[in-house]
Amino acid sequence: NLSASVHWKAAIFGQLVADFEIDDPTVHLDLRQFRQEAKDDVSVKEKGWQEALQAIYPLKINRFVIRNGDLTYADQGRFRPLRITQLNFLAENIRNVESEKGTYPSPVQAEGVVFETGKISLQGNADFLAEPHVGLKVDVQLEQIALDYFKPITERYNVSLRKGVLSTGGSLEYAPEGTKISIKKIILDNVDADYTHKAAGAPAKKITEKAGETARKHSNEPTLELKVDQLEVRNGQVGYVNQAADPAYRVFFTNTALQIENFSNHLKDGVMRGRVQAKFMGSGPTQLELAFRPETQGPDFNLIASIENTDMRKMNDLFRAYGNFDVVGGVFSLYSEMKVRQGKIDGYVKPLFQEMDVY
Repeated sequence: NLSASVHWKAAIFGQLVADFEIDDPTVHLDLRQFRQEAKDDVSVKEKGWQEALQAIYPLKINRFVIRNGDLTYADQGRFRPLRITQLNFLAENIRNVESEKGTYPSPVQAEGVVFETGKISLQGNADFLAEPHVGLKVDVQLEQIALDYFKPITERYNVSLRKGVLSTGGSLEYAPEGTKISIKKIILDNVDADYTHKAAGAPAKKITEKAGETARKHSNEPTLELKVDQLEVRNGQVGYVNQAADPAYRVFFTNTALQIENFSNHLKDGVMRGRVQAKFMGSGPTQLELAFRPETQGPDFNLIASIENTDMRKMNDLFRAYGNFDVVGGVFSLYSEMKVRQGKIDGYVKPLFQEMDVY
């Protein structure tokens, strides 16, 4: 149901503008519709949501309300749809009839239930008339968001995300001058994910080159400020699957506990520090300490890592792929210290093999 009327509060300020209220909207989107939209010669920006609504009412919109919305996105294939229910949204002073120019004049707030069990809330201000795009300055809170719903998106990047729960809170400023993201804490519980390499070649080298390119691109980028005070992963399982090898193999870490403090893409925010405890291949106690600093020419970092007393029988697929042999007994350990300064790597990697029984 759509209701539209004169916004009487704005009339007090000498402006004739409209209220728009939508009750109980149910919206369904799918991948086919997005692909069709991408082929359209007229961009979404040029169409404009305000212009579409104002085409059915003669006044400019100044107050926009959605009550009890239901939004569903269905991807192709076997994946569950992404759904937000009980969505409530309020935006006021859209035409800026009450505030001075140069501010975020429009109060906005939203809340909803995400994927049946999670919650999202947003509160802050916006500038809907900013050019070339809308400006936002809001606080955002996410609670108990089930990550496996994002499989349709992650699998396009060869990441299989089987389970996990996300909770986080922070602030976002999205303006024509740049974007600032400040997150107080990110908590990931029971994450279970693999990255799968499918093409032939040198997978590790390609992944490293891509990660390095991304890090250099965003280090001290003036139009993007990203800061995370604390990131915590609890009881995670992460793996790497190489399907291009013969035979294919998987290396993984279980019982992963990760803590990162003061992550930033700007040098002025100081050094990021991280700690990891896990079990390599489910058996080898693993510890890692990391210090990271986002220099202009690419990040500098220090790394100290140790893997101890791994049951080598769990690594047989790896040995078959690269050495054409099996082991029926043995213990694997690895110790490493590395540092990177201005793109130059210095350090050592010391693998140790004990009590090997090779077949």
